[in-house]
Amino acid sequence: MKNAFTAIALLLVTLVSQAEDIPETPQHPVSIGDSWTFKRVSKGQITVQSRTIFKIAEQGADDQYIIKSLSGEVSGNGPTVWRQAGRVDTDTCMIDFFGGSTLGITHSCSTAFVPGMDWNTEAINKETRTTQRYQVIGPDEVTVGAGTFQALKIESHWEVAKAVNTGKASPKYGPPLRYHFVYWYAPETKTMVKAEREFRNPAGAVETRSTDELEAFRVQNPR
Repeated sequence: MKNAFTAIALLLVTLVSQAEDIPETPQHPVSIGDSWTFKRVSKGQITVQSRTIFKIAEQGADDQYIIKSLSGEVSGNGPTVWRQAGRVDTDTCMIDFFGGSTLGITHSCSTAFVPGMDWNTEAINKETRTTQRYQVIGPDEVTVGAGTFQALKIESHWEVAKAVNTGKASPKYGPPLRYHFVYWYAPETKTMVKAEREFRNPAGAVETRSTDELEAFRVQNPR
C-alpha cells in the first residue's frame, strides 16, 4: 500500500552491483513504543541547535502507525506536548523522520541495498513538483551520540519547482530549487543515524545547512 508518511511513489530501482560488508536489512519492522532522539544543528544566518524525540505512538487506520514527536531541549520543566509527526506503514524498516519519508522505498524490510543501486521519485502536491534521485554509495562507518555504526551511505539530489501557470491542465514549472542530502542508514536502528542536508536559494547559492545525529534509540528487534 502507499506509504502515508510521504506522497512520493517509487518509480525505479536499478541494481548495479553486489558487494560484501553491506549491513543486513532487518526482518522486523518498527513497532509501537520504538523511539529515537536526534540532535539537529542548522547553520544559516544564525546557528540553531535543537533536540527532537520521535516515537511510534499507536496504530491508526489503514495498517499504519502514527508517529509523534517532542521538540526542543527536553529539560523536564513544564508540560511536555507530543505532536503528531506523520504516519508510516507497519512494514517499514527505514525512516527519515526529518525528511518525512522512507526515501521512496515502500518495502524497506525486504529491500537489499547494494552500492550503485539507484532510484528516482516524483511527487506533485499543491502545484509544486518534487523530483528526487537517490544512489547507494556504499558502507561507511559513522560515529554519533548513539554509538558507532557500520552504516549504508546514500546520496540524494532534490529539485523542487512551482507551477507558473496555475490552474492549467498541463502546468509549466519555473526554475527548480536544488537540495543535496546525504544519509547514513543503520538497519539495526531502523532510521538514519546521521543526515546532512544542504538547501540552495533560487540563485543557486547555499542558504542553509543542517545536520541530524541520532543520540539515543530504543527499538524491538526480535530474533
